[in-house]
Amino acid sequence: MRTLDGVGASQVFTGLGDPFQNRAIEELALSIPSADARVLEVGCATGRMLSRLKKADCEVVGVDLHDGNRIQDPNIRYIQADAKDLPLHEDMFDLTLACHVLEHVPDYGQALTELVRVTK
Repeated sequence: MRTLDGVGASQVFTGLGDPFQNRAIEELALSIPSADARVLEVGCATGRMLSRLKKADCEVVGVDLHDGNRIQDPNIRYIQADAKDLPLHEDMFDLTLACHVLEHVPDYGQALTELVRVTK
């Protein structure tokens, strides 16, 4: 598992306007292993973080329960789904993110099980 040196997981994603988070996203994008990597963000909302990670030239997929106002980018695939029942195959993604999401899921244990299931 890749980590950001000196950055705790609870510190990484604190708000998209936060300079620390901006730096963390840049570092995360740099740590993506290759252009053929697949990245999943569960709870993607507008897809703003995905659009920033797309700069790493990898495949990005966003899942959110709500079909809201999303960034229109033909290189980002969006799926409307529940984090507890992801319509995705096992071991599909090299990196899976769920930022500010699990605290909103009533059965977060099932959501975590799904995140692990779809991640290599």
